Amino acid sequence: MQVLTALSYTAIVSTIGLFLTGIPVTRRIKKARSSANVSYTPYLAAMISTCLWLKYGILTQDYTLISVNGIGFLLNFYYVVICYSYSKDERAFYYPLLITISAMFGPLLYVKYLAPTYMHAVHAIGYCGCITSTIMFGSPLATLGRVLRTKSTESMVFSLCLMNFIVSVTWALYGYVINDIFVQGPNAVGALLGLVQLLLFVKYPSSGGPGHVYDLAARLV
Repeated sequence: MQVLTALSYTAIVSTIGLFLTGIPVTRRIKKARSSANVSYTPYLAAMISTCLWLKYGILTQDYTLISVNGIGFLLNFYYVVICYSYSKDERAFYYPLLITISAMFGPLLYVKYLAPTYMHAVHAIGYCGCITSTIMFGSPLATLGRVLRTKSTESMVFSLCLMNFIVSVTWALYGYVINDIFVQGPNAVGALLGLVQLLLFVKYPSSGGPGHVYDLAARLV
């Protein structure tokens, strides 16, 4: 029980810490009165993931999942609102926002009205959560081609990769302790992807040299 409690608190603190990295970005947006150079896609993706895991936590009565994903959803919703409010082209939001709403409410409506049993509902949300989490953890690898081509990790954010690795390892251990494959599975994959990303920094150091740590708030754009 002590191990579970320690993992629970660690998971909550580390994950909320990861979500809070959007605060400096929104401050820069407000100061510049423009979100033109900020990518809002990670915040939309985080909204989908936290929404689905919040529902999973409610279904399984896991208060660790409920608390961290409830806070995470509200924070990322706030980031999206700020990005939209200071956007010079609001219409560019419409299509991504439609996809986000569909990805969130599709599974929720299925659980509410179509799932024949409680376990069907849990499994449906669990599988959807696994998919979104895996995509989020692997997102820094989107620049893999550029890294291999330039033999530099300048296009990647070390702090983000490190935090993703820590968070995914913590949640994988938490899932193992509570014997929940839906929590353990995607986070184990996330830990592996995170390790690959960190190894890229060792093999292809940026111009800052080995061990150079990027400022996360300045590079989340």
